[in-house]
Amino acid sequence: MVYTILSDRARGAALKDTLDAHSFPKGTVTSWRNPNFWQYRNLPDRLAKMPDYPLFRDRLNVLARSLGFTTKDLPQPCAGRRAMDAHALKAMLQTLVDLGVRRGATRGQNAGALGTVARRTGHKESTIAGWLSVVDGALKKPAAAVARLAGYADVQNDLQQLFRDLGDVQTADSLPVSGEGAIQQMTAALLADALRAIPAEGKVQLWKIGPAVGVGASCLALHIVPADGSLRDVGAVQRLPGYGQNREALAAALAARGLHTQAGALPLPLVDAEQFLAVLRDDLDRIVAAMNALRGNPTMSPRDAAIESNLHPETFTAVIGEGGIVRERAAVHALLTHLEGYLRVGIEKQLDRLHAASLGEPVSAVAESAMKTMTLPPRGKMPAKVLIVRSTSEDSEARRANRLEKVFANNPEQISEPRSYEADRARQMLRWQSTLLKARFPDSKEIQSYYHAPAKTLVVSSNLNVMNTQLANQLGRGNLSEMAEALARSDTPLAGRERRHVEKLRAALRIGSANMLPGTPGEVLDKMMSNGGLQVSDRKFTHRGETVDLHAERRIKHHVQDNFSAAVDPQLLGGTMRPCGTCAEDLGFDDTRHRGPFWLSRVAQARIDTPGVIERNVERAIGTRVTRTREGKITIDYDTDSDSDVDEAVQRLKKSAVPRSE
Repeated sequence: MVYTILSDRARGAALKDTLDAHSFPKGTVTSWRNPNFWQYRNLPDRLAKMPDYPLFRDRLNVLARSLGFTTKDLPQPCAGRRAMDAHALKAMLQTLVDLGVRRGATRGQNAGALGTVARRTGHKESTIAGWLSVVDGALKKPAAAVARLAGYADVQNDLQQLFRDLGDVQTADSLPVSGEGAIQQMTAALLADALRAIPAEGKVQLWKIGPAVGVGASCLALHIVPADGSLRDVGAVQRLPGYGQNREALAAALAARGLHTQAGALPLPLVDAEQFLAVLRDDLDRIVAAMNALRGNPTMSPRDAAIESNLHPETFTAVIGEGGIVRERAAVHALLTHLEGYLRVGIEKQLDRLHAASLGEPVSAVAESAMKTMTLPPRGKMPAKVLIVRSTSEDSEARRANRLEKVFANNPEQISEPRSYEADRARQMLRWQSTLLKARFPDSKEIQSYYHAPAKTLVVSSNLNVMNTQLANQLGRGNLSEMAEALARSDTPLAGRERRHVEKLRAALRIGSANMLPGTPGEVLDKMMSNGGLQVSDRKFTHRGETVDLHAERRIKHHVQDNFSAAVDPQLLGGTMRPCGTCAEDLGFDDTRHRGPFWLSRVAQARIDTPGVIERNVERAIGTRVTRTREGKITIDYDTDSDSDVDEAVQRLKKSAVPRSE
């Protein structure tokens, strides 16, 4: 519950939004959203005592710090208290059965049972007494509360049998089939069941209806008015889980009770904006066909038309109304959740196409291009990736060993060959630095280095939060010269490219900027030598309430924006790999600048409409770049080698770095 409240707060949701979306008490939500209460009511310590706190601690830690509720890490879970879960309840019940406790026993019988249960189970007497009567084994909490206990699904049958052994058949039969995890909440399906369970005549008794449908009466009372069985807030049910699939069932249940006004006022289902855009892109032809079928059969409902056409119902009903009418843009936007700015361009483009089709114009296709996409499947821990290549490119999966060579045989202009960096020394050294740090921190996946010239500051980042923390600690204690010397003396195996980069940076650091070759920016080397002005982009990022490990280039972009209110200059960004297609888009690369493939992982696509970017790159013929190594291999694993064999300037630099005495 606390995680949900903080997640809503982090994404800017108002108090009312959280209350409408969840069946949480207003006072509880208000308390956890208030930063002052975290200090004065000692909320972190209260969190540490909650049974499922160990499962959520890391995520809560990120949220609480990002919201400014605390500047310290949340406390470790309390070791002195055993968490109450379904297995603990089973142990308590088993102990009562062993003691001969039976339903119908009178006060005074089973004296001392409470202490015995406490000793055998290791739980406090107050905890046990809060759940069970040790006199006759009666359950003191609603059956739904049992289903909310962690591990309920594992021991549900055992709990039912133990209650029967205690003679409490009613409780055994009322236990829900599934607790749906540690937290059970009201759903649209349960609400529909509850409405149908209300008798046609007589008083609405929620305390009887609740156990029948597996929901506590207090939870039902948040949605149903006991006086007449109507809904307290018709609009609030829109955010209940499963509302889209059960909207008609709710309407039917309300109509059956004569509540036709409420039935007609039920709002349309909400739909996730990202999913909405994906459906519009992939199924626009079928949406138009279903829209036309609806116009030809006005008695059909939009949802039925969607189901008949095998379309996502919530997406279709969000854009198409009764009679096949296309809804107004504002009405469509109001039905979309997580409507972030990066999705709006793509959504508007697809809605424009749909609007044109609704007027009888043919569905506009994606503009033809000389390029096409080619998707390579996942390989081990590497996610799938999309290449943009010539439309005439061939791909044979039969020989995976030289698959890239075959694909790019038709795309020679997209192959980066080894080249001289004589006119690009700053970026060359930044890439040497990235290689050195990648060799020192091999688990970082990727390292990028950037020099922000106006502030004379080096910015470094990896792809991983945990590695950036290590980078910040290590770079604060030892400079690059020490790392380079240590790597040279160590037995760390380095590939040919990595060895060359480390040795060249080591040589440059040893001779110093005073002896730099013409055209080499000495101030960059000075910063590397002194370790001064070096910053690590260690900000944490979230996407849809979850922490994501953004790619290093995007982290550097945010760091430069946050600290210097400036954009990244691509000429002063150098890493072990070239920026992927998504990073290139986020950094605002022009069409001529090289970019790698599009990685189809969650973290790579976070906060970016990657399918839309791919579509635009295909239209503009912006291809995927690959590298030909000195050994002649085609790879996407890193950027072009820093120098070619004809780069005599670097060879002279390397020679000049070694004193004759050595």
